[in-house]
Amino acid sequence: MLHKMNRRVVPPVVVLVAISLGSPIVVEAAEPEVVREESVNISAWSAQVVQRHHGPRGSDAILIDVYLVERGNRRLLAKNIVGPIVLFEDKRRILSCEFQGSAIVGQGPIVFSLEGGRTQIMKHPGYLRECGRIERSNLLLLQYNLMADGKPYNLVRVLSAEGKVVLDKKFDDEADLTVSDDGKPYRVHIPAPDLPG
Repeated sequence: MLHKMNRRVVPPVVVLVAISLGSPIVVEAAEPEVVREESVNISAWSAQVVQRHHGPRGSDAILIDVYLVERGNRRLLAKNIVGPIVLFEDKRRILSCEFQGSAIVGQGPIVFSLEGGRTQIMKHPGYLRECGRIERSNLLLLQYNLMADGKPYNLVRVLSAEGKVVLDKKFDDEADLTVSDDGKPYRVHIPAPDLPG
């Protein structure tokens, strides 16, 4: 784990004036930022994806910077996203769920292309229970737990790797659904709705 200390710098003129007036100067150091990096080799891209997680010590509010490393060159694709990210190797896309439980929430999922494009897809309608790739497909499952008339229900959205909505459906009970990608069907079980949070 890498650590980086942030310091507040007091301009020399302020120090000289304070000393001449006999005033004590208190300089407080900011809390150290916690930094952790993880990487994964993506052979289909001939590249490495590096995630740099950073945030205040003792906080659940951790943000992620995503870099693409090709032939030794490190290029920033995304800065200060919430994550977690999902890689779609065949489509050369990275999707950020933008939801980390109740600790930190982004506006909604974001699609990043390896060429540097960034597309905000939609806003989260409420508590995101699950966000993940459907098996080895180019589909992403978003399961929201929402409330209506005092009862929980599931809102299920399935997105393509490009961020297009493939399915958007409400379920009052557990359900099995089938979605297809490139002609191949995928069966997904949606558990019974739970209270948000």
